[in-house]
Amino acid sequence: MEEHIMKKIFVMMCAFAAAFGCQKAEMEQPQESEGVKVPLQVTASIAQTKTTMTNEDGVLKSAWKDGDKIYLQKFQHQTYAKDSNLEYTASVSGSSVSFDTETEGVVIPTEHPSYYTILAEYPKALKSYGTAREFSMSADQTQAAAGDLAHIAASNMMYAWGTPDWESDPVTVNFDFKHALSVLQLNLKGSEPGIVITKIEVEMLDETGADWLVITKGQLDARYNGTIKQLAGENKMNLYIASASELPTDGYAQFYMTVSPGHAGQTFKVTATTDMGKIIEVGSMKVPAEGAIPQGAKAMKSFTVNPPVKEDVDYASAIDLSADGTANTYLVTKANTLYKFKADVKGNGFVPEALKAVGVGAVTEISPKTALLLWYNCVQTSKAWVEMEPVDISSIVLKDGYIYFKTPETFVNGNAVIAAFAEAGLTYANITADENRLLTNATILWSWNIWAAEGYDIEADAFTAGEFTIMGRNIGAAVGKAEIDSYQTAGERKYVAASAIGNYYQWGNKNPYPHVSDYENYAIPKYGNKLHNTPTYTPITALQVGTNANEAMAKQMFGTADQLTLDFGTYLSSDDRTPANIVSYTESAPYKYMKDSTSGYGYSWTGHIGGTALEALWGDATLEDVSDHVKTIYDPCPVGWKVWEDDAWDAMVTAGASTAVIDMNALDAGKGGYGSIICGSYFPSNGGGRGPGFNIEKLTRCGYAVETAYFVSNLNIYSSKYWGEKYLIRHAANFTQETDIELLLGRHLCTGYSTPLRCVKE
Repeated sequence: MEEHIMKKIFVMMCAFAAAFGCQKAEMEQPQESEGVKVPLQVTASIAQTKTTMTNEDGVLKSAWKDGDKIYLQKFQHQTYAKDSNLEYTASVSGSSVSFDTETEGVVIPTEHPSYYTILAEYPKALKSYGTAREFSMSADQTQAAAGDLAHIAASNMMYAWGTPDWESDPVTVNFDFKHALSVLQLNLKGSEPGIVITKIEVEMLDETGADWLVITKGQLDARYNGTIKQLAGENKMNLYIASASELPTDGYAQFYMTVSPGHAGQTFKVTATTDMGKIIEVGSMKVPAEGAIPQGAKAMKSFTVNPPVKEDVDYASAIDLSADGTANTYLVTKANTLYKFKADVKGNGFVPEALKAVGVGAVTEISPKTALLLWYNCVQTSKAWVEMEPVDISSIVLKDGYIYFKTPETFVNGNAVIAAFAEAGLTYANITADENRLLTNATILWSWNIWAAEGYDIEADAFTAGEFTIMGRNIGAAVGKAEIDSYQTAGERKYVAASAIGNYYQWGNKNPYPHVSDYENYAIPKYGNKLHNTPTYTPITALQVGTNANEAMAKQMFGTADQLTLDFGTYLSSDDRTPANIVSYTESAPYKYMKDSTSGYGYSWTGHIGGTALEALWGDATLEDVSDHVKTIYDPCPVGWKVWEDDAWDAMVTAGASTAVIDMNALDAGKGGYGSIICGSYFPSNGGGRGPGFNIEKLTRCGYAVETAYFVSNLNIYSSKYWGEKYLIRHAANFTQETDIELLLGRHLCTGYSTPLRCVKE
């Protein structure tokens, strides 16, 4: 009664102040009476609460999990905040548990303690405005597997008011939490076997602008029964299934997503994406006009999913990329175009005798049974990552010894790796891998890089130096200087410019590795949402390094240094560290950096190959059976091109040293130049070599020289067991002139490092 009277008086005072003017709200706040700070004993009960959730008898039930944190704040008259947020942690798991804290406690008022209640929230609000709590929802959610609810627990938002027992010792308070948001449950089954769903998209069709499906910025007011003010939002959301599996045909698989409440009379359109990239129209669902989805409630709808409509493809019209020979890289330049290449031979099929002598490359012909997209990336323009496939994933078909694929209707510049497998019936969802991210039920026979650069004329862009015709871009460079210069703002240009670096390659290894994301964030990541490289995605769920807790990393192929690297020193026994075994992993695990920590130098991957065998990986001229740097099976260059050698470098230096300049148009806020221009061709800065720690030094000017490093096909003459030969373009530490540039032979570089590559005409 006392509290009721005080609230009534307070309301009348506010009305009076509103009528006659009120200068500062804080002047109207009643002052808290003096008191003493005492410990607070906290319990929280389950009323359809967070955080571990189960689906029992069609009802979502939940429990607190050990380590869950709630945040408390004392209020006077449920209006005026009196304490800062106090953090409490669940001591055990269960439906009703105790919470502990390291704080001193709360102040017990000596007068009118009944005026004071405590607001609890989970998780901690982004900002607080009295009893209003700012929050944000994600339009992209990830479910671990069908039926899993962990992601709902992680995205749940709850609040509760509790009245302390001020006379107890210790002071106790119990909270009965309420949900602020709702859950949408979709039950899906296949009309026939073989339908694998990797993504579900839900779109609210009636965009009123006031009733968002996803609230990207909102305020929840705990004083008024959790009223939500929608400040910004989206009407489309995506649910990614990390471990996708085949939809059952005799039951339903459950999929859950957190949505905002409300939406009376609204219609939701549901589509799904298969593991082959096909879009399926699943159906629609409508919220009754006389009702709405209540806060804390679950809306449920069941659908039968039909297989995607099969397209009639004219395979005879495909452009044969291997018509003039086979290779490990194929360049595509046209949108909405069907391509093919021979998939029954490794690379160009040429294995030098020195490699054969140690068992390397013994088999050059293959008979794959499945072809799948291994990974892909595209040009980035900001830190808001873009995911687009240069290759239409649904178009990849293995047919009559060829792999067919199609480019998207809107061309996507970037790189995509297609792998051929020994086993039939493989899908992106059913492939498995061990703790080392090596495949356990599938065998990669070979892989090819699809280099997508719209309209790029590789012949016209080349330049001549002495007797050599040198490629005008690094392998895999999705853009050139003209595209970089077209982006006028430095913030965009630093991202686009990184795509001119192209792919990184270890010496002697055919496999591409992604370039850095931009010209600032290239060091070892210190936070979980940063990458060692430009965002690079894989549709193979077993190889994705992302987690539910870190959606920014979802679907990424390349993760931490441990995930990136295959160390033969720890993975293989001494008897198994043979040249044939080591090189075979470049074929079966093309998404791994190779390393041999027992070779004497941990940064080498070729230490146990040695001698002339090593020299033959990229066709060194010292081999008797190889005439002047003949292209080999492990050469990553496109058809008609091969890795350049030191003679080609010397010819370029002779022809272009006097006119070589730093690309001053690519300067960004005082950073070093993004590249150099030699013989009229653009050479992007790429650092002095990317080591097994995956940091890249000397990429931009920070008080030391800026370097652009390249491997050539030659080996370092001092120690062919460990070293590739590194050539450098170097800008002085504090360059000011466009001509402040050196072209030189650098010191040896471990074969475990990686650099971009240039090719010369065969």
